[in-house]
Amino acid sequence: CNQEPPWMTIHLKNLITKRQKALADGKESLFKMYRNRVNRERKLIRRSFYQEKVQHAKSKDPKKWWKQAKQICGMQKSSTSLPNPDNLTLEQLADKINDKFVAVMQNYSPIMGSDLRIPLHNDQPIQVQPSAVYSKLSTLQTSKASGPDDISPWLLKEYAAVLAHPISSIINCSFKNEMVPANWKKANVVPIPKSKPVKDFNKDLRPISLTPVISKVAEEFVIERELKPAIKSVIDINQYGGIDKSSATP
Repeated sequence: CNQEPPWMTIHLKNLITKRQKALADGKESLFKMYRNRVNRERKLIRRSFYQEKVQHAKSKDPKKWWKQAKQICGMQKSSTSLPNPDNLTLEQLADKINDKFVAVMQNYSPIMGSDLRIPLHNDQPIQVQPSAVYSKLSTLQTSKASGPDDISPWLLKEYAAVLAHPISSIINCSFKNEMVPANWKKANVVPIPKSKPVKDFNKDLRPISLTPVISKVAEEFVIERELKPAIKSVIDINQYGGIDKSSATP
C-alpha cells in the first residue's frame, strides 16, 4: 500500500532525493544544506495542507471538522472501564493488575548474560551506517506510542536526517560491547482487554509492552542481519510461509 503522506509534493521529493544522495556520497556540507531545505519545505507544506483541509471542513461540515481535528491531534476514544468492586484507588488498581501479570513469571529465574554468549569463529559485531538508520527512522509509524523514554516516533521521523548519525553510533557501540543500554530494557506495560466488559483480570486482560522506539530499530538490524540468515540456513527448503519473497499459495 502507498505510505506517502497526502501533503507530499514533487518539489519536496526532489529535495529529499538530493539530500539522500549527498548523504550517501559523504558530502557533509551539501547534505546539511539539503537537510535544512527539506525541513523548511516539509513544515511549510504540511502546515498549509492541514490548515486548508481543516478550515474547509469547519465551514462546510462541523462534524467532519472535529473528526479530522481529533485525528490530527492523535485523540482517541475513551478507554474501557475496569471492574473495581473494592473501590481501590487508581494506584492500587494498577498494582493489582501488575501483580497478576508478574505472577506468571514467579517460577522462572532471570537469564544471565554469560549464559547467552556463544563464541563463534571470526564473529564480528554488526555495523550499521547512518544511511541505514535514516531509512528505518523515516519509515516509522508516527501513530505508534512511545516507550518509557518518552521519545516519540514522530520526533525520530521528523528529525531522522539529524538523528541518524548519533543513533547509529549508539547502536554500533551497543553491538560492539555486547551490552544493551539499561533504558532499552524498560517498558511501559499496558493492560489491553481481550474481551469486553472486563470481569476477570487473569482472563480478560493481556499485557502489551511498549519499549523504546530506538531499541526496536536496533532489534530490526539484529533480525535482518543475524536472525533471519541463521534461520534460513537451516530451514526446510519446502517452507514457504513466513519467508520473504515467497508464498504459501500454490
